[in-house]
Amino acid sequence: MTRVSEINKAEFAQALNEKENLHTLFITPEWISFLEADGRGRAVYLKLEQDGVTGWFAGLLFRKLGVKIFASPFEQWFTCNMGFAAPESFDRAEGLAAAAAFMKKTRHCGYMEAIDARLGFEDIKKINCSHIVRRTYLLDIDRPDEEIMGGFKSECRTLIRQFEKRGARLEAVPPSESFANEYYDQLIDVFAKQNLKPHNSRQQVVRLMEAYRDRPENLLCLRVTEPENGRCIATSIFPGFGDTAYFWGGASWREFQNYRPNEYMFWYAMRYWRDRGCKTLDMVGLRDYKKKFGPVEHAYPRVIITNSPLLIKGRSLAKKLIAAYRKLRGK
Repeated sequence: MTRVSEINKAEFAQALNEKENLHTLFITPEWISFLEADGRGRAVYLKLEQDGVTGWFAGLLFRKLGVKIFASPFEQWFTCNMGFAAPESFDRAEGLAAAAAFMKKTRHCGYMEAIDARLGFEDIKKINCSHIVRRTYLLDIDRPDEEIMGGFKSECRTLIRQFEKRGARLEAVPPSESFANEYYDQLIDVFAKQNLKPHNSRQQVVRLMEAYRDRPENLLCLRVTEPENGRCIATSIFPGFGDTAYFWGGASWREFQNYRPNEYMFWYAMRYWRDRGCKTLDMVGLRDYKKKFGPVEHAYPRVIITNSPLLIKGRSLAKKLIAAYRKLRGK
């Protein structure tokens, strides 16, 4: 039996401070502030008690097409596993079911989505829910340099050496609006190669920078400049917290690919976050270009709790329509 109560932001932040290693980056105050500023909804903070074991949960409440939704997180928030701040003994599946029931009773919310990094497919079988399989690449970075690079494909190692020889310069810079604009200009060029538009907006990247202006230690912003005129030719964003770092996004100008900046930014980020205690780099999704680094594919459930099967079908249809619209918009 799980007892659920709503708490305020200050109480939630205090709980996170007291339980440092029990949560991910994506329920920290900075990331929640980013999501709220980005118009994703209003944050709701819950405390859940199970036979002497306590967990904390954060999500955002919003309306879409008249339906109240509670998500932690929702699709296209550019946010990975939010989930619980809780010890291993906390029953996460039961906790999700209890959170959904609480939100339905107190907020008349009929639909909930959530991802928890420690929740597996077997765990969710005991509760009444649906799920979507999500996949990502994970790379073990808790190793010496030679072991990490030894897992790269030979072509990738060659590109990294070429970067070092061709004179381009890489630097880690503080989060800023100017960096966000450089990144986004390059991102437009990346998507233009496929006749597409970026999935996120320029303002979203600016808001991410603003959220971490006072906590730059959790947001690695990389910038590469070419040697002749010092022009910025590539950028990338790697958040990190606890034992995991993430690839949030990368971009570069096509005309400067001969400097090989993209592989080297990954290589730098792996070592940077490893030296600060991270053990894993989550590459956030499956794309062929990520295979060259030798990651392992990992599957996890996006849990959906609702009493209305029509909402699940509607969600699937909406996702297909959005993808088609983006493709048409790019053309």
